[in-house]
Amino acid sequence: MGERLENSNNVELRRFLVDDYELQYEVLPDEIRIARVFHMREER
Repeated sequence: MGERLENSNNVELRRFLVDDYELQYEVLPDEIRIARVFHMREER
């Protein structure tokens, strides 16, 4: 679930949009690790 993000390091991040938030996460064999949470109005 979620679209894959282009990333320069070995971590495969995905993103998931929920209301006004963007969650960036990594899917591991035994867990889902949240990397970042952004509010859509936040400048990045």
